[in-house]
Amino acid sequence: MSSKTYELQSRKGDFSLVPTSENDKKTQKESPNKGAIACASVSLILGVMVLAVGLFSLQYLPEYFENQVKQKAPLRPGTPTWDSWLSPPVAVYSNFTFFNVENPEEVLAGGKPVLTEKGPYVYREYKKREVMEAETPQGTIIYREVFTYEFDEEKSHPLKDSDKVTVVNPVAAAIGGKMEGQKKGNPWIFSFFEDALTDYDDGAFITETVRNLLEDGYDSAGLKALKETGIPVPATRFEGLLLKRNIGKNESYQGVIEIDNGSNGYSKLGRFVSWNGERELDIWPERDESNSCNQINGTDGTLFGPYTVKPDPSEKLYVFIPDLCRSLFLRYERDTVHYGITTLRYTVPYEAVAGPSDNPGSECFCPNQFELEECDIRTAIMPKDRCQPGSPVIMSTPHFYLTNWEELFNDFDGLSPEKSLHETYMDLDPVVSVPLSARKRLQANIKIRPAYPLPSFANLAKEYVFPLMWIEQGADFTEAVADRLKSKVYKSKDMLSNIPWVGIGFGIACIFGSIVYFLRMYSIRES
Repeated sequence: MSSKTYELQSRKGDFSLVPTSENDKKTQKESPNKGAIACASVSLILGVMVLAVGLFSLQYLPEYFENQVKQKAPLRPGTPTWDSWLSPPVAVYSNFTFFNVENPEEVLAGGKPVLTEKGPYVYREYKKREVMEAETPQGTIIYREVFTYEFDEEKSHPLKDSDKVTVVNPVAAAIGGKMEGQKKGNPWIFSFFEDALTDYDDGAFITETVRNLLEDGYDSAGLKALKETGIPVPATRFEGLLLKRNIGKNESYQGVIEIDNGSNGYSKLGRFVSWNGERELDIWPERDESNSCNQINGTDGTLFGPYTVKPDPSEKLYVFIPDLCRSLFLRYERDTVHYGITTLRYTVPYEAVAGPSDNPGSECFCPNQFELEECDIRTAIMPKDRCQPGSPVIMSTPHFYLTNWEELFNDFDGLSPEKSLHETYMDLDPVVSVPLSARKRLQANIKIRPAYPLPSFANLAKEYVFPLMWIEQGADFTEAVADRLKSKVYKSKDMLSNIPWVGIGFGIACIFGSIVYFLRMYSIRES
């Protein structure tokens, strides 16, 4: 038995029940009202507006954040970064690894040197910046850096600074080089050297404690003999290698530095303006009009302008190294991650230390006594006699990494260059451009020659660029420092980056919901 439904209708005052079909009933229930249509319309308009704002913010908010960071770049007293710049909160360590000569007597008789590494001997480096003028009218800071070193027994264990090593003798090499120069240029003065050192040859190699080599120094019979003869010498002791430019026990500094404080443009923050009062060096020969080798380019490697580092291998990032009296550049190599922060690894590439053929413009770094073709062979070899006249020291990369001077590797047993151990790199945050991890690696070598008019050098097989030690200076952000960076920089950056997507998502949801509603109503009307 079928059931029917009725509705009450009024016609001219009379009421009656009229059968109602199922389709009529369904249509009544689903018929839209004006309020629902208005609500859907408002939702559609709001969704379009919010979507438009979200899309606009997607480009504008990151730019706004970047501009805010750039505006805060200038380094001045009272700014958030001033105190941490004066006394960096990150621990810096200097690791010294000596090349112990296993067969010194054989080498003196013409044999091939056999070297073994002894180290690293780890020293904690404390750096503070003594500001001489906090802000000049030109928007620069004038200061000097003072370094203090402390032997770290725990990190050096089981090695001790009382360990003895046998290494090439830098004092004897310096005296020998000076004597050779006088023999050629001033035989009369050379005779004084020769008479004074007849019985006081320090020897081409010396066995000393690490502490004496690095900190305390040691007496030199050769220097003492020269002074007693009346020949002017700065001291009769070899000062520890950590006491160069000495201003006190275990303290050293690298001259008076002037840098841009960033007020002349965010990208100039930290760049050298002058060193020891000079805006250009007068050290390297001018082989071209640009005098590029004497230019003081870049920063000290600890301070760069925000957003100045990019994952672009074609861009050069310059640093000035006072110890070398020259600038070097680094290039982007790959991304790295430190405590959840993606950083950009910059390394010193081969071309930065290459000869003129592979590094046009580097002709002026080529010593006058070398032909340019010879400089193409002696890559990554940096004599210090230009920077410190009379110095027998020749700087290079550790184990002669990056050099293509094959003769160096044939001269010694015990050298094994390896990229991961011997390259110089910086892992830089791409926003504020601070290094979260960095390693500067250099090797000190001593030039010795059989031509030196001292008995101990006479029977050497050849001229050597003899490895003395290599140094790794490094620092890493701790997790706590990285967390502060994330809290102060990345939290705000991420929040501003997420706001547009929230707006875009909300706008799309409103638009989608409105469209579904109108399509449904259209479908009902058609049916």
